[in-house]
Amino acid sequence: MKKTILSLAGFFLAVLSFAGTEPMPKPFLELKLNGNLENTGYGEFTVSKLRPDNLGWKKGRDNGKSVYFNNDLRNPGSRGCYSALVIPDGSKKCDTAEPFTVAMWIMPDPAVMSRSCILFTGFSGDFGSGIKILLNGRNVIVVEYGQGTRKTLGSVRGTKMTVQPDVWSHVAVTYDKKVCRIYINGILCKEDKIELVTGSSSEITIGASRKGYAYGYRGCMSGLCFYKQALTDQQVMTVARGE
Repeated sequence: MKKTILSLAGFFLAVLSFAGTEPMPKPFLELKLNGNLENTGYGEFTVSKLRPDNLGWKKGRDNGKSVYFNNDLRNPGSRGCYSALVIPDGSKKCDTAEPFTVAMWIMPDPAVMSRSCILFTGFSGDFGSGIKILLNGRNVIVVEYGQGTRKTLGSVRGTKMTVQPDVWSHVAVTYDKKVCRIYINGILCKEDKIELVTGSSSEITIGASRKGYAYGYRGCMSGLCFYKQALTDQQVMTVARGE
């Protein structure tokens, strides 16, 4: 009898556990960046290297590889000459005027922590349109958004938690057409209501901007994904845990 009761209890716990787990959507764009630039998401993309001399591969998470951006942050004349990954027409396909999530793993070099560096951008100019995700000089993740003019430029700063050098951190940004949220290691660290994020038809660049609107990133990156929906808190945590 006791065994039957224990078995039933285990069954109901399993059911409750399963019921509390949200299904994970498949990424539209998924760049594992573990030795190649292949997209394993369901969208169709081509990825190329911009100024590949400062792009390479280093040891990544879980004994794999990760892409390494070796951008020069000391020379002011290097702005606009950074290395990056480029997705032509990426902003047109990854429409930031609709709900979305951008997620990635990063491990910044200590040298990058005093600069404001681009991680992901679809900006077509100084003020948008689209979004730009940066790691600023205070180790904080910042999302800039705009509709092409200085007046419409805004930002959300994830001040609750910071990213540390030489440590892998999972970064996620979600937008549900009303609220922008920033997560670090699956934990919500900032949310703000923002104005409409106008989509862009420009390319997406990863690790820098072609035109040098901020410093280029220096450090490792892997597991970059774009979802065509705003993931929930639980879903972001699932991705951050690698489940």
